Amino acid sequence: MQAVYLSNSTPVQASVLEAIHFQCLILPQDKLEQEGFSHGTPMEISQAAMADQFEAFKAKISTEHMHDSNENRYVLQVGGSASLDLRYESAGDSDWIRVTLTPGKLVMVPAGLYHRVVLEAEGSITLVTCVQNSTNIPEEPAFHPRNPDTDNRPARKAYLQTI
Repeated sequence: MQAVYLSNSTPVQASVLEAIHFQCLILPQDKLEQEGFSHGTPMEISQAAMADQFEAFKAKISTEHMHDSNENRYVLQVGGSASLDLRYESAGDSDWIRVTLTPGKLVMVPAGLYHRVVLEAEGSITLVTCVQNSTNIPEEPAFHPRNPDTDNRPARKAYLQTI
């Protein structure tokens, strides 16, 4: 998996991704169920699919945010380039880790980890929400843009205790 620090473009060690509890599996779509994942309806994020709502939605997901529950997304299709940026915090320092999103990647972002999705200007991506060992596909996880209040959310506090 390709992951780099945005500040200097150096590769990120697997141990760093493990330390922030981020996981990325590369699986053919037909192997998801064999690995214990159920998935919902595909969601296409593109100008063609979302029309007038596209720019606002793209701005929303590119804002640093977190969720109160784990967010598992399987990438079905990418038009242009798409990335997932993860906030890396260690010993008072902070940086972004960029993971390039490509078809076949299952990205698993833990509850409480700040992140954002970056699409190029005319880019598009089709994703499905996945859950492991359950057939109960959740609604879209609650979205919390980063601000002083989100740092006090129980999911954020619990996450910080694990890193």
